[in-house]
Amino acid sequence: EAAKVSEDIRAVSRNYTELVPTLLTMDDFVAANLRAAGGNRLVVVKFYSKQCRACLRIAAKYRRLALDLHDSVDCYEVESSAAPTLCQRLDVEQVPSVQIFDGEDITRLGMFVCKPTDWKRVDAKVSQSVSE
Repeated sequence: EAAKVSEDIRAVSRNYTELVPTLLTMDDFVAANLRAAGGNRLVVVKFYSKQCRACLRIAAKYRRLALDLHDSVDCYEVESSAAPTLCQRLDVEQVPSVQIFDGEDITRLGMFVCKPTDWKRVDAKVSQSVSE
C-alpha cells in the first residue's frame, strides 16, 4: 500500500514537471519561446522562491491555469535562487511574479507581482492574451 502511494506521488510530480517545466538559463527561456512560436502559443512564466509563503499559496492556482490552458499556453516556472541570472535578465524584482510572453517574437505582454489576492487579475490577463 505504501509503495503504491509513493508511486502515485512520483507520477503526479512527473506529470506536473511535464506540464510546467523549469527554466534555468536564458537559453532555456529562448528555446521555450521558439517552441511556443512554432505552435502559435503564449509563454507564461512563474517566478518563485521555495522559502516564500505567498509563492506556495499561488502554486495550486498556477497549476490550475496550466491545466486549463494547456492547449494554448506553455507554462514554465523559475525558482529564483536556482536561476538568478535569468531573473535579472527578465527584470524580476519580487516573487511571486508571473510574466506573459508572445512566443513569436518574445514580446512581454504582461508582468505581474502576484500575491494570492491578486491572482484573479493575473488569470484574467492570461485569458485575455490567449483570446487576442
